[in-house]
This record gives sequence, structure tokens and C-alpha cells, in this order.
Amino acid sequence: MPTHPSQKSTHQNILFVLSGSRGDIQPAISLGLELQNRGHTVTFLCTPSLTTFARTAGIQSVFPAGINIGEMTDRAQSTLASKNPIAIARLAARFLKHSVDDLHQDLINYYFSHDSAQGSSDANRPGLTQPTLLIVNPMCQRQGTSLAEKWNIPLVVLRYAPISHNSYSGWPHKLTRNAPKWMKKNSWHIQEWFDFLLYGHWENAFRRHLGLAPRFHPFTRYLRDRSVPQLQLCDPKVVPDIAREWTGSNKVVVGYLDLPVSARRRLNEPDTLPADLDHWLSSGSAPLFVSFGSMPVSHPARLVDTIVSAARKRNLRVLFSGFDSTTNVTNDEPPTTSPVGNKEHDEANDVYFTGAINQTAVLPRCCAAVHHGGAGTTAASLRSGNPTMIYTFGFEQPFWASCIENLGVGVGSSLSHLTAEHFADDLDRALSSPVREAAQTFAAEMTTPDQALSTAIRLIEKEAG
Repeated sequence: MPTHPSQKSTHQNILFVLSGSRGDIQPAISLGLELQNRGHTVTFLCTPSLTTFARTAGIQSVFPAGINIGEMTDRAQSTLASKNPIAIARLAARFLKHSVDDLHQDLINYYFSHDSAQGSSDANRPGLTQPTLLIVNPMCQRQGTSLAEKWNIPLVVLRYAPISHNSYSGWPHKLTRNAPKWMKKNSWHIQEWFDFLLYGHWENAFRRHLGLAPRFHPFTRYLRDRSVPQLQLCDPKVVPDIAREWTGSNKVVVGYLDLPVSARRRLNEPDTLPADLDHWLSSGSAPLFVSFGSMPVSHPARLVDTIVSAARKRNLRVLFSGFDSTTNVTNDEPPTTSPVGNKEHDEANDVYFTGAINQTAVLPRCCAAVHHGGAGTTAASLRSGNPTMIYTFGFEQPFWASCIENLGVGVGSSLSHLTAEHFADDLDRALSSPVREAAQTFAAEMTTPDQALSTAIRLIEKEAG
């Protein structure tokens, strides 16, 4: 979206504190780039494995902070494949501890080693200037409320799913799906206190380092008491009932964001596809697109066989993104493309493997999208006008799967329950005429990325003053 100088607000020193995989960082990059264009100073503290990604996209000041999600994902893949419950429990406990401790220590090193607004004097950590506005994503909300309280500055929370009090989606989603509205809304009180019991010890240890009094209640009370803006980065058409319920509140459903073309080109994700892939797409019918992002698929070879078998019986080609030709998940590696390398698929030339790729460019050339239900991939899939097939791992993904089902634009289920027969039935349903027509109609009614960005920037600058 073009930046209009007349719309610029007073210069702000804006700090983003972010954690998660690419899908958790990318929406913040869209905001950060536009805020930079409008003359603000923007600093990112984000997952170590994605600092290069953020810098390459165009964020000028990026520093590593918190747990290395990339390393943990690699460990998770091998641990889940082992099916050892003790190993899985240990991995979960290790992730829980490091996801909190690592971020707390980095924040202290950057800003509070000398309890000074000028930041750390640690030779290994640059001292950072105290911000005038703080923006955090979901995994950093607890730290964000404490930092905003310490610095007495405005806070903005980014939400990738409507995960707070509402009458249409409860917690946990699977258990409350058919519950009455009052129960769904009140279930969020249970979620808040569960979160506090799980993280409260670490949260108060961090607050002690900041010189703040301990909390004896969930951090969400701070959000309510201060009317902290909570930008819901999803389309109001996807959650129409929730969007209506939250009208006039501090929870604004703004729409899905997307990276500008200039950022994608810097990331080697141009709006034109690599020549080999472009040729493959043009040489036959629209394929089935398959990607599970950075999710740890425990048996990728089995999953590939399940999908390819069902597709071939329906004369469909398949494009796998995030898998290599030996069916190993490649997570968020830079885009590389190649036809299938193993003999089983090579003769037919009906399957193609690629690394991470510009989904906005490739999805309109596919017949449907199979993925894990991450917010970013769900957005790209819906915008393409093609049916969506979501197979979830956890987090907010089951919520998006149910939304897709309710809207009639696709199908959704858990990956752990996926069988060859199940997938074949889902594929027939997703490619039926009613679902395809509904998906095309829905895509035309969605909020555009520019509209979503404009709304989000306006709310951020309004909060900054």
C-alpha cells in the first residue's frame, strides 16, 4: 500500500517482540515495513532462526530473542516419529521452559542489565533504546504487558485467531464446539486461569527483574483494564459472528495481511514462479497444492503416498511445497524447485516437489490446497478461490478447520486421524461443484491485504498518539 505523507503521525520508536514460526512473524513484517515507510523507527526482537528472514524482507533493525523455533521443530519431528511418550513429554517440557526463559533472559540483556532506559552493556548484546510503542504477537503477550507497564508506554497485541472471550468459539475448541453460547464465552475464563497457573511462576520471576510487583491474576486483565488494542489479523468474513460481537470493542478484525511484492522479491519469492515450476504447471491440469509449513510431520513418506495415491485415482497432479524429493520435510528453507527425484513418481511426471514458495503466486494455478491450517496459508488458500483442505496439528488450527467447514469452502480434520480412505473422501467433497463455487464466491468478498494493512496501521498510530 502506498504511504501518504499527509497521513503520517508523530515519529515513534516501535519495538516488536515476536516468537513462533514464519507464519507468526510474517504478518508483523508487513506492519513493520509500512511503519518504516511512514518514518517510524522499527526494531524487531524475534525467533533466532527467522532474524535473517526479517532482515532480508526489509526490516532494518532485527535482533535474535527467545527460543530457536527452527531447532525445536527439527527435534520435534524426530521425537514424534519415535512415538516414545516419555521422550515426547520431555520435549514438551523443554519447549515450555525454554520458550519462556530464553525470551526473558534476552529481554533483560537487551534492556535491563543496568536497569537503564539505554539498555544493556553486555558486550554480546547491543543496548537498545527504550521504545515509545510496543507491539507483540500471541506468544509474547505476557512479557508485553509487563514491559508496557514498566516503561509506561502503549501496547498493541497482534492476534492470528480470535482466541479470547466470544460467544461463538470456546476453549478448548474441540470440547466446546457444540456448547451453548454462554458456556463458550465463559470457557475463556478457564483458559486464562489455566494459562496463569502454567506460566505465572515464570511471569512473576520476569516481573521481579523489572522491579514490578507480582501478579496474582491472568495478564489478560491488563488488556481489558487498559483497553489494549488487539488486532485480529483474519478476515471478518471468516469469523462473521465474532466480528459482529466485537464491533466497537478493542478487538478489531482487520483482515489478513500479506508481504508486499518488493519484500517477496528480496526474499527470492518473486510474483513470477521459477521457470521449471512454471513449465510444469503449464504442461498439465491444475494440481493439488500440499504444504504443512514448519509443522513436524512424523511420517512424511507415508503422507506423500496417501495423497499421491488418492490424486492419481482422480487423474490429479500434486505439487508439494516444503517436502524434498525423498519426502523429507524441509520446513522454511529458501525456495528451491525440482521435479520428483525418486523413480516411483518420475515416470509419470505428475508430482513436483519444491521448497517454500510464494503461495500467492502459485495457489491460483492449483485446483485445491491441502495444509495444516496456519493463519497465513489459510489466508492464501481462501484468497486463491480454490477449495481448502485442512489437516491440523494443534494450536488454533482446529478453529480454522471448523471455519472452513462452516463456510462450505472446504473440509477440515486432524492429521493424526488421516487415512487413505478418509483423504479420498475429503478430496471428492472438496472438489465437488458446490464447494468450488462457494470458494470462488468467498474469495471475491474478502478484505484485500491493502485494506487490512491500512486499517491496522491507522489503529496502531492512533494508539501511539
